[in-house]
Amino acid sequence: MARRFATGRRKKEPPPPPKASTKALAKLPPTLEQFMPSFQAAFKDHALLVTWDDSKRFVQAEQPAAIGRVLVKSLHVHLREAEIGYLFRKEIKHRGKHVWAQASKVGGKLGHYSEKNLLIEVNWMTWLVLEPARRIALIDHELSHFGREETSKGDTKYTLIPHDLEEFDAIARRWGSWRPEVAHFANAHAEGAQLSLFTSRLMQTRPAIGQRVRVLGNARLKHAADKRGEVIHHYPDGIAFRVRLDADAKEVVCDPVNVEPEKAHA
Repeated sequence: MARRFATGRRKKEPPPPPKASTKALAKLPPTLEQFMPSFQAAFKDHALLVTWDDSKRFVQAEQPAAIGRVLVKSLHVHLREAEIGYLFRKEIKHRGKHVWAQASKVGGKLGHYSEKNLLIEVNWMTWLVLEPARRIALIDHELSHFGREETSKGDTKYTLIPHDLEEFDAIARRWGSWRPEVAHFANAHAEGAQLSLFTSRLMQTRPAIGQRVRVLGNARLKHAADKRGEVIHHYPDGIAFRVRLDADAKEVVCDPVNVEPEKAHA
């Protein structure tokens, strides 16, 4: 009689975590430039969590919390008295979609025992791979969901604020800025795009005097330029350049210029 051996399936090993970003914080929006040392300290003093203990569902998010404290001090001053909790979850999904982070109010029994008013949960898998500037942007985004009001009795009440724009990608592609909210959002995006354009496309390395540089995303650059078609950019070595659009807006010409640092367009 033949012997039968049980052949159990080998347990599938979970995939390794993504490789952590090693980039240093190099640039911030103009409204946050003066707080660069505080953000750098937040990254230095609170090491990145690079491994996840699968026996835990939540982990204290120390680095996001440190970044949040700087943002509350600098931009979200209405939240200075709020007790905000920050937690990592290994992954966050909503209706099958990958979510970077989510904001919520803390109330009831949980609020009583945790002594927190507000909570930000961060997707650890996403946080791990984001470069520093985008981590700051993510926490800035989540803090923007929190508002503060006073009740008729004079008590403080924290509220949740929805996004300024709710739209489908397919509708935006088909119809463009078909309603005022979409147009306003598009203009705000074009203004903010100047920072990423200079950082990623044009200003990583200082060009030579008079050098012509071909630029992608010319509409963004054109929007960022002043009435003379110029943008001022400063480099760490103290050299300032006036970036001028050429006639067909397909290239820019870089010339040195003496401009006070506080007047520069980042």
